[in-house]
Amino acid sequence: MFSVGAAVAYIVGYFMLNLGPDAWRWMLASSAIPALLILTMRLGTPESPRWLLSKGRAEEAEAVLKQMPSATRSPRRSRTPTAPRASAASPADR
Repeated sequence: MFSVGAAVAYIVGYFMLNLGPDAWRWMLASSAIPALLILTMRLGTPESPRWLLSKGRAEEAEAVLKQMPSATRSPRRSRTPTAPRASAASPADR
């Protein structure tokens, strides 16, 4: 994903070269638009429950977890691989 952003920035910068001798200022200022957009979207995002727990704020962590849509779903199965099941026949029966 980083490479896509770098490529887009390169292309935008290339087209901004034709803005005259102050093109570098426009290029520099144009990075403020995505930064402000990200900052605005971040304002309503709660802290992560893991961080809150590490700071001893368990009640707040639980409240954040209850706000998350995944908290209402049933727990997922474990993703750890399980050991193969032993067959019912003993080695002597084979």
